Amino acid sequence: MIVGGTHRLSGVTVTGIGQNAIEQILFHVMSTPGTLGYTSDFNDFRSAMITACMDLYPDDLDYLLTVKNGFHAVGIGPDLYARDSLADQGDEPGTLSCMSPDIICRQDLANAATLTQIAHTTNGSLGQGIDLAEGDHHVYFRIFNRGAEDSSGTFRLFISPVSTFPTPASWHEVGHFDFPTVPAGGLWVPSTASDCITLTSALASSLGTGHFCFIGIVESTVDPAPDRNLIDNTTEFHDYIRKSNNYVWRNCDITGGAHAVWDYAHTDQRLPDQRFWSQN
Repeated sequence: MIVGGTHRLSGVTVTGIGQNAIEQILFHVMSTPGTLGYTSDFNDFRSAMITACMDLYPDDLDYLLTVKNGFHAVGIGPDLYARDSLADQGDEPGTLSCMSPDIICRQDLANAATLTQIAHTTNGSLGQGIDLAEGDHHVYFRIFNRGAEDSSGTFRLFISPVSTFPTPASWHEVGHFDFPTVPAGGLWVPSTASDCITLTSALASSLGTGHFCFIGIVESTVDPAPDRNLIDNTTEFHDYIRKSNNYVWRNCDITGGAHAVWDYAHTDQRLPDQRFWSQN
């Protein structure tokens, strides 16, 4: 964590952040009563170091990334994530993508055939648009664990207009789902139609038609996500996507049912894959 480098066995690369920062984090762990005891193991130490890093440097994603990667490099603890792209294997910092294949919006509850397709993790084209004429929509997701320990957690989903996605206080929470234990080196995919988060027609209607963003956060007590409330500009939002594999983002559109007509002659330069729409 101090010097950085690539572990010769795991192949995981860690960016060093220097002696001072790691000394401060370690001192915080060792000097906080009740943090570690005689029965503590390496997993307890990992959790304590992550907590101390978030306490001392709450808005420094580079420091948190180094601490997490340091333990991952030597095979300690879980590392839960959803992917930014089909090629993503959880390594951070990654590339910026607004089309996570693991946020899958469906207009109907998934049947057996759709669940089988979702289980094929190389399939990134299962999402459907949000059509106000279709009522409730259902958002499925996939969770991976590249770490060395099994772990469960929560997937929390938000939706936000493009204009306010760098302002978490304005995000609308769609819901959350407590997923079961994901085995070390494995993944979790929905096995029943109800393994999803429902985007209610009431929420979609209240947002109105236009271009929006889903923001998904993988939360776990042993693999905590950085605090979303510290985001206050577009650059920081992008950093949360690139530098924390707990965060994913997918563009989406809400249309007005059968009355919406799409105009592909226009493009929006603010974000990739954005379209303008107009009403009949």
